[in-house]
Amino acid sequence: MGDFVRDGVLLKELKLLTGLAGGQHATHVELAALAGMSPSMVNNYMSRLRERGHVRRVGTSSRTSFYELTQDGANRRELLLVNYNAELIRLYKAARCEIADRISALFGAESVRICLCPAGDTAEVVLSVLSEFPHICVDAVCDDSAEKQSLGLLGHRVLPFEELCAGRLDGALIATISFGDAIEARVREATDDSIRVWRLF
Repeated sequence: MGDFVRDGVLLKELKLLTGLAGGQHATHVELAALAGMSPSMVNNYMSRLRERGHVRRVGTSSRTSFYELTQDGANRRELLLVNYNAELIRLYKAARCEIADRISALFGAESVRICLCPAGDTAEVVLSVLSEFPHICVDAVCDDSAEKQSLGLLGHRVLPFEELCAGRLDGALIATISFGDAIEARVREATDDSIRVWRLF
């Protein structure tokens, strides 16, 4: 696990430096709102960043002063941004490998036609991984959200559960942790319990 995920300190620093990037300036209260931190926590971070020469304080009183990025701060932000993106890519690759292993364990070499439930961030990753399994055909994605239905998901139609056609599907793959039981109940209700249900998590 990387430094950004492990303790969050570097991510907070990156958020604060990004708030000042591009010639922007801000008060500690504005930075607190931007970074999702308390003003007192921002003061602590800004003190350290000032000591390191990454930011400077402009103004004489607490009411009129603001912070701005130095060149060293801009360089530090770029380094943090590169490291943060590299960490996100490593985590994404690890998640894809784990999902691929789970799909292999669920389906083996069986050819199936499925719907994926529900539409969301996890479903995007799962759809991407499923594209590497030519024997698994994703017929549709199901979700009760009208907004998700109107947008679709990675080129797939997003249908309400009521439009699930059990006759053309072998089953439904549920790809959620938090709402798995509720989604499975919706699938079973919509199809009169006539299709198989697989749980990815």
